[in-house]
Amino acid sequence: MSSVSTRKGDDGQTAILGKERMPKSSSRIVALGSIDELAATLGVAHAFCTTLETRANIKRAQLDLFRLGTSLATPLEEKDRTKEELREQLRTLDECILSLEARHATRHYSSTVDRYIQQQYGAWLVPGDTVDASLLHLARTVCRRAETSVVALKQQGNYVNECVLAYLNRLSDLLWVLARELEK
Repeated sequence: MSSVSTRKGDDGQTAILGKERMPKSSSRIVALGSIDELAATLGVAHAFCTTLETRANIKRAQLDLFRLGTSLATPLEEKDRTKEELREQLRTLDECILSLEARHATRHYSSTVDRYIQQQYGAWLVPGDTVDASLLHLARTVCRRAETSVVALKQQGNYVNECVLAYLNRLSDLLWVLARELEK
């Protein structure tokens, strides 16, 4: 029986897709870690979420992030086999955002506090009304940080599938819309 503890990373190096070893501080490994952190943060949001539809959206995003991680772990464009899958995931994400936004177009603020905030600050939401919405806002900020780490990887001249950045950008939008839905 093999163990998850291989001790191969004790020297501060790791391997991606079982091949090339690199420092754990490399931009690619930092980006992969950010995606992993985002998936875990979404897991916490999922555990506390109160609506079935939102839970399904969160779970789908978590599964999508595994594909993003696979793409990021592929340092060469010609070896990235996730391109079409990521394009499809991006289309699905766009459709979900549009559907949720259409539903919100007819909603109104119900409480006096909500109306006051709307009048004073416009459309800004301040996280904290509900646990599940707050956790989605937290996941959104982790998503933005993950996006920043992937941008840094790309800016250093490394291969990054264009759908990875687009997906992270849209996912943060979706998380905002989902949180807004839960706070109504």
